[in-house]
Amino acid sequence: MWCDVRHRVGRSRITGRAATSSQPRTLVPDALPPFAAILSSVLNGAGPRSWLASTVLAAAIVDTSVKLASIGTGYEALDLPDGPLRQALTDANDASFIITMTPLALLCAAAGFNILRAPVLPRWLGWTGLVIGAALLANGTAIGTADAPAYLLFLLWTLGLSLAFLASPSARTTTQSTEPAGT
Repeated sequence: MWCDVRHRVGRSRITGRAATSSQPRTLVPDALPPFAAILSSVLNGAGPRSWLASTVLAAAIVDTSVKLASIGTGYEALDLPDGPLRQALTDANDASFIITMTPLALLCAAAGFNILRAPVLPRWLGWTGLVIGAALLANGTAIGTADAPAYLLFLLWTLGLSLAFLASPSARTTTQSTEPAGT
């Protein structure tokens, strides 16, 4: 995976000219399941076990699966000359990226409800999670486009959650108490 949100630019093996992919690539597909597992354990450790906390992890796994399954179409589109097949593969790659907004919306909504219910994280993260979840759902229904402004909001929200994990002693002790003994 690439670490930048810019468009991928490379040289085609067939034509030798510059080729671009319109799907932003980030480390999120690789880092989202572990992040969601930590968030789920924090939310579960804050009170009675909730199905919403499990939904956070399940949505992250679905999102990552779809993103990883779509990588092949993006790579193959880079190596094709301009034409209908290249456009079809690029469109399929873009559509799969937009489709992943739906599981991310579920992740944000489930985490937002759980954060509002459990006092382990700041309430503003819960409210913003609900709003960003709604924005992701709206973004996920726009299949014909490659634009995903709600995805950038999601990235900012995960940054806010990460900073809250670091700043909150109750979140750290909850995470540490859910780890197996001897680690």
